[in-house]
Amino acid sequence: MAKVEDYELVDPILLVLDRAATGRSRGTARGFLTAYQIFNRFEPDLQARLRREYGPKSGKRAGQNFSPASRVAQVAAGLRRKGVTQEYFDTGGLQFDVSQSAGVEAGYGLCAIFRRKRGRARR
Repeated sequence: MAKVEDYELVDPILLVLDRAATGRSRGTARGFLTAYQIFNRFEPDLQARLRREYGPKSGKRAGQNFSPASRVAQVAAGLRRKGVTQEYFDTGGLQFDVSQSAGVEAGYGLCAIFRRKRGRARR
């Protein structure tokens, strides 16, 4: 199967970010999502393609430096012109559920989080 190209990830990333939870107050910004969460919300076929290309595991004990979540973060970080903002948080003591794998520790001490500026959410 062909390599997953950056352009194939742009719309799925934006769609997931546009559907992120918001607070109850009107005008509340959408919440930030990690690359792990974005990946988990992709369609199963896209998840499978990314796993085939980058390996089935993510996080600290994945046995590799680059993973499906790493690829998602890399592409999401380049979407500033599309209204995506990026921040970081300390991952100490946190674990993630990554596509059927619970208890995944982040591979680094800081984890990028992403959100898209509020606007009309795409359905």
